[in-house]
Amino acid sequence: MNAMINRQIIVDNLPAGMPDASNFRLEEGSVPTCGEGQFLTRCLYISVDPYMVGRMKPSAAAYTAGVKPGDVMQCYTVSEVVESKHPDYQVGELLYGSYNMQDYAVGDGSEVIVRVDSDVAPLEAWQALMGMAGQTAYWGLETIGQPQAGETVLVSAAVGSVGSLVGQIAKAKGARAVAITSSPEKCKQALDTFGYDAVVSYKDEAGRNLSPAELTEKLKEACPDGIDVYFDNTGGDISEAVWPHYNLRARIIICGRIAAAHLKAGEKDTGLRDQGFMIANRIRKEGFLVFDHWHKAAEAVPQLAKWVQEGKITYQTDVMDGIENAPLKRFCFSWNRFLVSLCLKV
Repeated sequence: MNAMINRQIIVDNLPAGMPDASNFRLEEGSVPTCGEGQFLTRCLYISVDPYMVGRMKPSAAAYTAGVKPGDVMQCYTVSEVVESKHPDYQVGELLYGSYNMQDYAVGDGSEVIVRVDSDVAPLEAWQALMGMAGQTAYWGLETIGQPQAGETVLVSAAVGSVGSLVGQIAKAKGARAVAITSSPEKCKQALDTFGYDAVVSYKDEAGRNLSPAELTEKLKEACPDGIDVYFDNTGGDISEAVWPHYNLRARIIICGRIAAAHLKAGEKDTGLRDQGFMIANRIRKEGFLVFDHWHKAAEAVPQLAKWVQEGKITYQTDVMDGIENAPLKRFCFSWNRFLVSLCLKV
């Protein structure tokens, strides 16, 4: 790498629906300089995650500024401090932080940061497990889901980077984990790799999406004792199909809206609502943002690492080389490749 060049993935234009390579461009510029109270980082790994689609939509302004044309694409990285004028950050230190899709970035400690210890886990694992995906799964269950031994936890997008960890954490806590996913390959992986107790496909054998009524019937078989916790990564028809199966005092974690990712500006994700049912069954339904918990992110790391050491959690990473590949071909926001945590070695 030429130390004098800072390669950046720039948002060229905002997508009308799902992003593709035409929405980005690669630019090269000078390496930024750091002033007093700042430090310079060099990116080692970039994560590519489903939340990034939301960052490119106007609705992202509800909890983050998102991106606009001309901005560096937002993302989280594992980076090394290569220069420091900040007393709390030393040269050679590794950080997981919000340094975006670029070789070099300046920080001052006010951004999202988790200190990386490569003795605890490989650097890729800090993207897949200790970073955004793992923290989302851990704190979503810990603060809202609160699964108890013997309860049923249902997870949509269940073999994605977040969902695959949710199911395993639920089982580590003694709950029964049920997956919702799509293809036969993903159904098999849910059972064989991530240890779900049961799996339901939201597609039929011909690849057609099931109607909410059809999916509701399949869920009845997979969750005969009802659903105590639903980790909702999708929204849309899938979440509507879950509705009839909630038990007394069920908890619903609203985490993602992958099913609505194709919606254009102004379009809304609507569906079944029955507040009388929620009142009678004392159901808790709460939106979840991992950013509310970043201040305690380091607390989750020892427990996640312990579960890995005990064989209770497995994770997978899909690593590609070169920042120039970030928005290209099969790499760019390909949902099939979100089967595992996707990261880029810079």
